[in-house]
Amino acid sequence: MSISVEFQKISIVGDASLRQVFIALHIAGGQVGVPIIILTWAFSKNVVRHPTLVNLWITFVVYSISYCILLYTGSWQVDATTSSPSKVCLVQSAMVQGAPSMSAVAGLLVVFQIWQTFQEPSPSNTAKRPDSVKIFLVLPYLVFLIFALVAGTLGKLHPERIYASNGLYCTLHNVGFNRYVVPTFCVIVMAVLVVLEVILVVRYCRMWAHISRVFPLASRRASPSLLLRVLLFNVYSIVVFSVAVFFLSNFNTPWPYMVQASVPLTAVVVFGSQADLLRAWRFCRPQPPANISSQNLLSYGSTSNLRLTQIQGPTCDSSVSVLPLGNV
Repeated sequence: MSISVEFQKISIVGDASLRQVFIALHIAGGQVGVPIIILTWAFSKNVVRHPTLVNLWITFVVYSISYCILLYTGSWQVDATTSSPSKVCLVQSAMVQGAPSMSAVAGLLVVFQIWQTFQEPSPSNTAKRPDSVKIFLVLPYLVFLIFALVAGTLGKLHPERIYASNGLYCTLHNVGFNRYVVPTFCVIVMAVLVVLEVILVVRYCRMWAHISRVFPLASRRASPSLLLRVLLFNVYSIVVFSVAVFFLSNFNTPWPYMVQASVPLTAVVVFGSQADLLRAWRFCRPQPPANISSQNLLSYGSTSNLRLTQIQGPTCDSSVSVLPLGNV
């Protein structure tokens, strides 16, 4: 999940204050929070996730670093005031055009992978699944490479249009590619993502109703944390989609920059609040294994299928379990 920003000179908010908040959001989310989640997944045998979700986390790290290159190289002051961009500025102007598209595609593939699990399984689909996962893992970076190469080529042809006068980072200015092509691509991807999310919610509700009819004595109280995470993820997807549309209108206002910078941090809140991660960090007290309880979003089970919910033992939630949806 991501957006593309058409950068302009910002006069509504002071550059210094805007830059501090913008950089802080990127560092807290994409360079501290998300890497912690990735390392926890890598070293904890009890934290399992589908590869496409882990891939989305990795794209958020790349996405966030792309916007902080000038900060780490210490060349912001130079590139903000000179008319001749440095090599670092040229590299960043290319990366910030590829990173939003990369994260948007990675988010769409995660939702599409979930959508696939709701389809009727067949031997042919099962056989093709490993290859499709490999394609899903590579595709976001291929998109990043294409957009970055195009932006880099345009930057070489028009170096006078690359600068960091917005007070944030270097990017192309007044070029149709970053003004229309990149935002339009992200808008289309986010629109498809939102539509798939709506379809998933409808199917999940129908499946929940079916389980209620088949097992009338079972408790049907959903996990509050699960519902909160699903709601937050869906609402933020719509917000990001709205911001992407907003940038196409070419208005000059600072608040969409903050939404753009907070995307990785939102991922930390949504995915880092899951019970198995909290247990791995020892923030949650384990319960007896016999107590089957709540649901975890996007877990990767032993059947190598993406699951929306997973029956597990120890949990932080005081909720009741439902059947796993990975094989439905």
